[in-house]
Amino acid sequence: MNIFNKVTLKTLMKNKTRTIVTIIGIILSASMFTAVTTSISSLQNYMINVSIYNNGDWEGVLYYSQEETLDSIKNDDYIKDAFVGQILGYSYVEGIQNDYKPYVYLLGGDEEFIDNMPVHITSGRLPENSEEIVLPEHLSTNGGVHYKVGDTITLKLGDRTIDGEDIVVEDKALLVDGNGKSIEELKVRLERTYTVVGFMERPGTESYNAPGYTAVTLKDPSLKDVPYNVYFTTEEPKDIFGYLDNLSSQEALSFEDYSNNSDVLRYRGSSVYESFYSVLYSLAAILFFLIVFGSVSLIYNAFAISVSERTKQFGLLSSIGATKKQLGRSVFFEAFSLSVIGIPLGILLGIVGIGVTFYLIGDKMAESLYTGAVSLRISVSPMSIIIATLLALVTVFISAYIPSRRATRITAIEAIRQSNDVKIKGKKVKTSKLVYKLFGLEGILAEKQYKRNKRRYRATVLSLFISVVLFISASSFVSYLTDSVSVTTDVRDYDISYYQGVDDTGFNELAKLAEEFSSLGGITRSSYYYEGSFSMLVDDSLASDRLKEFQVDTDKIEVYGSVYAIEDSEFIKLLEDNGLDKDVFMNPDKPIAVITDFLKTYDDIQQKVITLDAFKKDQGSLILKNVDYDKYNEIPEDKQDSTPEEEYTEYITLNFGYITDETAYGTDVDYGNGVMIFYPQSLISKVVPEDTFLNGRIVISSDNHDEAYDKMVELLQSKGMPTDSLVDYASFEDNDRNMILIVNVFSYGFIVLISLIAVANVFNTISTGINLRRREFAMLKSVGMTQKGFNRMMTFESILYGVKGLIFGLPVAVLVTYAIYRSINEGVETDFYIPLMAIAIAVLSVFAVVFASTVYSMSKIKKDNPIDALKNENL
Repeated sequence: MNIFNKVTLKTLMKNKTRTIVTIIGIILSASMFTAVTTSISSLQNYMINVSIYNNGDWEGVLYYSQEETLDSIKNDDYIKDAFVGQILGYSYVEGIQNDYKPYVYLLGGDEEFIDNMPVHITSGRLPENSEEIVLPEHLSTNGGVHYKVGDTITLKLGDRTIDGEDIVVEDKALLVDGNGKSIEELKVRLERTYTVVGFMERPGTESYNAPGYTAVTLKDPSLKDVPYNVYFTTEEPKDIFGYLDNLSSQEALSFEDYSNNSDVLRYRGSSVYESFYSVLYSLAAILFFLIVFGSVSLIYNAFAISVSERTKQFGLLSSIGATKKQLGRSVFFEAFSLSVIGIPLGILLGIVGIGVTFYLIGDKMAESLYTGAVSLRISVSPMSIIIATLLALVTVFISAYIPSRRATRITAIEAIRQSNDVKIKGKKVKTSKLVYKLFGLEGILAEKQYKRNKRRYRATVLSLFISVVLFISASSFVSYLTDSVSVTTDVRDYDISYYQGVDDTGFNELAKLAEEFSSLGGITRSSYYYEGSFSMLVDDSLASDRLKEFQVDTDKIEVYGSVYAIEDSEFIKLLEDNGLDKDVFMNPDKPIAVITDFLKTYDDIQQKVITLDAFKKDQGSLILKNVDYDKYNEIPEDKQDSTPEEEYTEYITLNFGYITDETAYGTDVDYGNGVMIFYPQSLISKVVPEDTFLNGRIVISSDNHDEAYDKMVELLQSKGMPTDSLVDYASFEDNDRNMILIVNVFSYGFIVLISLIAVANVFNTISTGINLRRREFAMLKSVGMTQKGFNRMMTFESILYGVKGLIFGLPVAVLVTYAIYRSINEGVETDFYIPLMAIAIAVLSVFAVVFASTVYSMSKIKKDNPIDALKNENL
């Protein structure tokens, strides 16, 4: 080890406080980088596993292909792996009670298909030959058809057709007429009898509007001319969308349709929506910027102070032959020595910290994402550690670079004299009369010292400036992130909901069932209502400017909305809550609606969640378009598009007298449900024909939602009714709260670490700055300055630091807050606001930290002997 490195190490050992604070800064920096990169690695791995669990390990699929297509796909260099699912077809099953899902859809697969598709057995076992079958659980809970292991099931399998043409679009919803009756036919290809050997979860590949319950058996090689679904993964997932679009031009391939596994692709780095990554990358960039900015400020100040302390030392070394390169290397050796200790400890701390965090909140995150079958645990990838290490090293060496250049620029004589530390002109040390009146001679001395040695004081002000910016920016990051999660979750005022089509059961049957639910015990509130969704015409004078922006046809402004026929008691309560006159709104001759005007939806053009108000007046009327589908279906298909809608549409005027942000009990502001229009049930027939309401809903609030839900399931099963329409939303809201909790845990952990960096930065700067002034304080003490005088002088300095730090820090923090807002606004529409609470905390904290650091540092030197202190050369 050369002499320069030895001197550097001895200097580090002598200045233990500064060395320890600098190492702590490096540890915090490295731990934050590690926490971020490891979190990203762990969450990405977790979400990929969740997506594979739900939808299968594939990226693209070709529907209704011939088996030969598999060979062509496998020979493509772009394809990583491929396998097939044999489409055995659809079959009616006797006893299915869901009119919109009358089939069982059977797929035959080999071992690779079973391994890669979402086939998750809940009871029994997997099929071992082509005569055994696994049925989905929701065939019983949703379809009302009950089998058990060992039963046999006979299926007449074939293809869905309409007017003699095969329906080959995978999972295309059942084709129905205006009355909800199927207009499809089934062309049977084969009849098979299977033994039921197990039951499985509903596969994620089965969409919720799919007409069939997906079942699985083993592939039957003896069947010829049977279509296949070809599933595959790729070498470069980011290119898959263009690849799928180009497949249809390849003559060797024969298929009817194609699709992609969007969730798996998204988390493997490929998404059709660019806004998904623009939000992700911009937030990640801001996050890393804040960490680098805070870390560099802390570590840079430590090296700057170190170089300032060693200025005379560098001068002496230069006088005996040390070159500028050797002095620069000395500073970088100091940085490397501290990094060797700080970075490994920081990486270890980051891994342990994020590992403990995931262990404590992993189950809650799984619940909030409805992925309890897949556990969230830390996943430390080599790349995440390499990136964190490199970022930490770059941060440290950037911090050391500027001080090292300054150290090598001054001459040996200037360094020994330390004449560069203080450079003044007479006019620069003029002082304020106000300062003298408030703080006396001590304030004048402090102000003169500030103006004489601005470099040292600028370092302190810079530390405070950075601390203010970091804390407020981190708080803004947390606040906007939490708001974005809250916007995309829906808060309901009920616990349990039961949905039912009223075209089959009628209004009275729904009311009877609601009464039976209410009598189960433990129910605190219940209600039921009917709902119909319609398109409505809006007068130009009534429509808001924002609504007009989203209109394709500006000559005819339309808005989508739902009309609710709620119980009279609930309508009266809605009127009372808004201070409205019952006699006016419940006039039998002219019922007037109350509207909730709040649209929340995903805009495909902007690629983000938006919210808007549709109307700019509290009173007015809408024209409801009530389409008569029987008349529409009577029109020849080739003339339907050209037929004026007036020939099959009834136009109904809806009068409303009040717009509110509230909703009636049990109704939800959800994505895409549009404007909500409320009428009392007793008067709804005066406005809208009752037969237009196809949907009914019962809503329940209870003391114990789990217990109430179980009782309601038992009641429905005893009646032979499907239970899939019964939803325990309270458990979902628990999961939503879990998600917000998770965001807060990560966010506030980030704020704590950023705050620690900021506090360490200020403490290090102030304490070292005061330590460097020991000779100055000894001189003042030798000429008679009392402890009270010292306190007054340091109080003024502390106020000066704090005020200047805030003057520069607050505007910059607001600008960073705006940048965070713009990043969040790329994905979720939100309003810009300034976190006033964070600003208030920052203002108070600045003065608290400054005074605390000053008091601590002064306590260390107040007992100094003036003679010894005057001899101190700060080497």
